[in-house]
Amino acid sequence: MPAGTLQVWALDALGGRRRLVATAALAGDGAFGPVVADGGTRYEFAVVRAGAATHHCHFTPFQRTDRLIRLLTSTPGEGPGALVETGERHAAIVVSRDKEWWAGSDRLRINGLEVLNEANSPRVKRVIGIFAFDRGSDGVTDLTAPLPEFYAQTFITGMDVYIPARGRTVVAARERGTGTLTVLPIPAWPSSGHRSTVNL
Repeated sequence: MPAGTLQVWALDALGGRRRLVATAALAGDGAFGPVVADGGTRYEFAVVRAGAATHHCHFTPFQRTDRLIRLLTSTPGEGPGALVETGERHAAIVVSRDKEWWAGSDRLRINGLEVLNEANSPRVKRVIGIFAFDRGSDGVTDLTAPLPEFYAQTFITGMDVYIPARGRTVVAARERGTGTLTVLPIPAWPSSGHRSTVNL
């Protein structure tokens, strides 16, 4: 990871207000901490690097002490992140979890829109990472087919989802089997200068 700064923000329950609680310099190995946290609070970890979009990483509240938090980011201009179309009017997010998304069994909504379907997240694809952004910057969502440059990669899919860059974005997931519902409202940053990852 290129050198930069990590900002740790406490978020209110609605995801609209943030309070800076810690900062740390990041060297090439990405190590940071420790950071004192409250198990009932949601946190945003923002990776800030010169000449690159700020990467905002969101998690559900931490239930116990965790000495290893992985902030999955990439070198600016490289990897799948370089394929994301950006603009002032729309946000770009990645939704990730350590359990495959199965269309028809799992539910994933972005601002109320169900985004999983058999075209972009069939069981055989074993998707764990979902890139969602406004392909073509046209303000239109098109879920008829996955974005091929993402879908061609192992465990990843891409979706043309228009996410307005204002207010907040609400990511809601209902897990197959348990029926557990997780709702994470996050700031809706313009993708021209920001990326967001939601870790479920």
